[in-house]
Amino acid sequence: MHLLEDEKLVVEGAAAVTFGAVLAGCFPNLIGKRVACVITGGNIDNVMLIRAVEQGLGAEGRLMKFRVTVQDQAESTGEICSLLASVDASIRDCLPQHCWMNGDIFSVEMIIIAETKGWDHSREVMDVVKKTFKNSYFLGMEEQPASLTITCRGPCMPQPQAQFGL
Repeated sequence: MHLLEDEKLVVEGAAAVTFGAVLAGCFPNLIGKRVACVITGGNIDNVMLIRAVEQGLGAEGRLMKFRVTVQDQAESTGEICSLLASVDASIRDCLPQHCWMNGDIFSVEMIIIAETKGWDHSREVMDVVKKTFKNSYFLGMEEQPASLTITCRGPCMPQPQAQFGL
């Protein structure tokens, strides 16, 4: 994610291994030093690149997946969309599920993948949805610590600025 977003480089996995190891802090003797990594090759399949980006977004809390049960009416679907827009979250994907509602023909379970700005924003979205809809489940959000300090840029790299919300 760092190479793609910050450096504007598309590289194949093998070319990013050294950079990833430095970023992950695998070389504590390099902390605080200037480090150069040779990064070559851009031979990466488009589908693999998309998967890597989505997994990176999920790992940084910028993609969240949740289920919410709403009334099976256009107004209810609009309400969840408006609610997410009110907290500046975007819907990436939405899948209504009618089949497994245990005899409740008046409700629909919406499986939503939303784009956020990071873990703190994802928690804000989760809180707002839980307050509005009593039946909701947030995949992977319960495992995240309440206060998460992201060091995704690694100990050898300058830490992200506060303006980016990391």
